[in-house]
Amino acid sequence: MTYDRPYQRWLPVTWAQVLPDGTAYVYTREASPTPFRNEVHLVTVATASDRVISNQDAYHAIAYQPEGIYVDEHLNGTDASHGLWLLDATNGSLKAYPSGQQATWDRIAAGAAWSYSATGNRFGSNTFARLDLNSDVVTTWFSVASPSPPEPGFKTIRVLGFDGSDPLVQVYVDEHTSEVWRLSAPGQATRLPNVPLGVLSPPFSVTDAQGTWLIAGDGNVYLYGGSAFKRVASAPSGPTPGATVAGSCS
Repeated sequence: MTYDRPYQRWLPVTWAQVLPDGTAYVYTREASPTPFRNEVHLVTVATASDRVISNQDAYHAIAYQPEGIYVDEHLNGTDASHGLWLLDATNGSLKAYPSGQQATWDRIAAGAAWSYSATGNRFGSNTFARLDLNSDVVTTWFSVASPSPPEPGFKTIRVLGFDGSDPLVQVYVDEHTSEVWRLSAPGQATRLPNVPLGVLSPPFSVTDAQGTWLIAGDGNVYLYGGSAFKRVASAPSGPTPGATVAGSCS
């Protein structure tokens, strides 16, 4: 869930699916009773009005930006997704990114889409790629030594957040070890001090003007502000474990 600060209410989607000004959000559901087609819904926060803006194929909303809704092809309940399109929130038209049709796109940020699996392997890969949203050019930014295709969860790369336009990534090594890197350009990476992340996947994070916020596996809140993730607070304790960052810092 995401806390929408301008409207002071909780929204049942990730922060990436909320328009940056908080006025609207998108979500996906299966087009019942047709399980092989998805509906993409747009909700206006102030009025709670909900309308279907796409009801074709298996498109799945991954991010909502002022220029439109970024979608991939992904059936609910399946592991892999493929390709990237920009869905017009007004008329439902689609713009394809042909060079990115095979990949699973994980994050939209800094004028680009970022992928941990440029080959479409559902387990990830040993490379990390950037799709420029203006030129439609895919560039490999980072790679690690690993069998290809990798075993499930082995040497896979996931986005942790961003420092400006530089992605912060987690490289999962084994069930006990992961590494954190900052990428500044293709082939230019700096290993960061380790932060106690989970062993299977990166924690949910939010990037804002302060930096990247996340709650690590040790139950503490960390902020990346230019050189390393620094502990800033303890996550609230309660009967349900697994707290996550739910929105940006004012």
